[in-house]
Amino acid sequence: MPANILQLAIAGDRNALNHLLEKHRDLAFSVALKYINNTADAEDIIQNAFIKVFLNIGKFRHEAAFSTWLYKIIYFEAIRFMSKQQRIRTIEEEVKDQAPVEENANVFPNERGLALKNAMICLSANEYLVMNLFYLLEKEITEIREITGQSAANIKVLLHRGRKKVADYISNNEVIRKDL
Repeated sequence: MPANILQLAIAGDRNALNHLLEKHRDLAFSVALKYINNTADAEDIIQNAFIKVFLNIGKFRHEAAFSTWLYKIIYFEAIRFMSKQQRIRTIEEEVKDQAPVEENANVFPNERGLALKNAMICLSANEYLVMNLFYLLEKEITEIREITGQSAANIKVLLHRGRKKVADYISNNEVIRKDL
């Protein structure tokens, strides 16, 4: 991302800020959806996070990448939403959560990516977030630590478990193996 777009956004240029947010929207939605498992609620989380970015972009201090700052806001918005929603779930909700989650196809544009996306349904929300940040966004462990607040050791454990779960899922599903 050109530094001048970020500088323009910080200076108050709404078009530059919209460009930055749109660039990260698909993956941000995917991450929120994995935590919440409801499209409308995930959209609300993204909207709330983007509003916070809009209101606070002038406070961005360049201590981390813009994407790190953004994903940290999304992560905490998802956590905040989940804590507000703590209640006893019905059997129908539990069953619905076991079904594969539809995600934006732009996150995984090719067939191999779609097979991987299908394999990633077996991951917990934290594993999913860490795997996306590490492999899709190519974030360093230190950046992931800043976003999630988890220790480097815990992030490495989540990556290890996530890779193992995806590999096990792929090896147990003939359809996906054909795609890869």
